[in-house]
Amino acid sequence: MTVRFLIIIFILTPFALFGQTGNDSLANDIYAIIKVIIKKEKINKNHGLALTPEKNCNINQEDTAYLQTLLIKPKLVDTVYNASSSDFRVAKDFIYPDKNILTQADIDYILKTKQKFIHFKWDNSQLGFDLKNKKKYYTFSVPYFNSTHDKAIVMYEFRCGGLCGGGSTFLLSKTDKGWDETILELWFH
Repeated sequence: MTVRFLIIIFILTPFALFGQTGNDSLANDIYAIIKVIIKKEKINKNHGLALTPEKNCNINQEDTAYLQTLLIKPKLVDTVYNASSSDFRVAKDFIYPDKNILTQADIDYILKTKQKFIHFKWDNSQLGFDLKNKKKYYTFSVPYFNSTHDKAIVMYEFRCGGLCGGGSTFLLSKTDKGWDETILELWFH
């Protein structure tokens, strides 16, 4: 054997034996999230699966715009003044804390990580859908994790032709007992 061949074997052997790289670990996390959605939403695996993921995690907006709607906004102090009656108060400059989920650093991290999965395809051997069923099938976005990997955002849709179908965008939050699921968006066709 040549020295070059031995060097190549030496370099590649750890990857062949263990099969884990940073992206493999992230891919495992991605499949774990999809499996949580399948279980909690009682998704029917007799339906098909689009192997190409959805490009965005929301049906109505591109990710760059949608993720900004989830940005943690600074809370304003309520400005309250008394009117003519002592029982009547008016609140001004109040920000409703709707969807205060992600920091700007989280959004930047998500958009950077998203670029790594441009050519990603679902491995149905890990999910178990009936790929022969082309009439009724599911699509999923690749789950987006925040920078600390304790939150994930993912969309799924059920498509059954014409005006039949629907979907949701979910926030999954990691707890000691697993992943809690919160619906962020819900729609029907």
